[in-house]
Amino acid sequence: MERPTLLFIGATGATGRHIIEGISKDSFRIKALSRDPEKAAKLLPPNVEIVEGNLTDVRRIEPMLEGVSCLFINLGLYDAAHKSETLPNQIKLLLVFARMHRVAHVMLHSMLAEGTATNSGAEPFEKVVAHLFEHSGLNYTIFKTSVFMENFFFRFRHGKQIRVCSENSAPIYWISAKDFGTMVSNSFGNPAVINRSVVVQGIEGISMHAAAELFVASYQKEKLSVQRVNRKFRAFFSAFRPKMKQQADWMEMVCGYEEEFAGNYAWNHLGVPMTTLKDFARQGSLGVQCQNDAPRSGNVKFTNAIAITPIMLPG
Repeated sequence: MERPTLLFIGATGATGRHIIEGISKDSFRIKALSRDPEKAAKLLPPNVEIVEGNLTDVRRIEPMLEGVSCLFINLGLYDAAHKSETLPNQIKLLLVFARMHRVAHVMLHSMLAEGTATNSGAEPFEKVVAHLFEHSGLNYTIFKTSVFMENFFFRFRHGKQIRVCSENSAPIYWISAKDFGTMVSNSFGNPAVINRSVVVQGIEGISMHAAAELFVASYQKEKLSVQRVNRKFRAFFSAFRPKMKQQADWMEMVCGYEEEFAGNYAWNHLGVPMTTLKDFARQGSLGVQCQNDAPRSGNVKFTNAIAITPIMLPG
């Protein structure tokens, strides 16, 4: 039987390629949209077919939807909102084209914390995009994930330091992008997740600074240390650096969000993610999954915060 075709938008970002690693190549023929095919070829698995395109020119993408059964959008909505306020219109047009081509299932990835984040005081960007999916006339699934473990490499790491915010002691149910990709594989045509939002969380609830300590203790390639950064300190310095401000705003969004566990539905219908943060750090490279220490039950563990000396503004 011929495999359905999945078109993946947002494949070459920090997490996209690791989500793709978790999507079963036996379940899908995977196409990845990229504005830079040469770069994508170096990052993505060899089984992925790379097509050149960009959401800023949706009309060029329209022919690529021919024969596509599943459309997966992984844009990092919070970051995308800072780069383009026209993105909702582009996504709206893309969904119109998807309906024209009878795409069977459209999927959107967002973060749990993005539901509270705004851009320039507007309605939460995630809610605007989710509304488009809900009223698209297509079978849709909106995934709302906890924080990806991969952030320890591409957001939190600065040289040999892991920098995290100092104030939040609430649990975060860390999930690996590869585990999430496996759950995406199990979602296509699954009536349990069609036309609904699904919360995706990992098997451990660990506060951000406790997770940083665990990551550093388990990481084996080189010696790292944890820096616990005060919000005022971060906000002061980021005010003078636009790129740093975007990063600081993202961290503020995550640190200000009180995450509650709501992942049982996804576990029951899409499978239980098995990668622990300790396993992930031991691998020392993105997207590599190890299951040696992963519990086989559906029980959630909560690890209490570990005290770390914060950086404070002088005076």
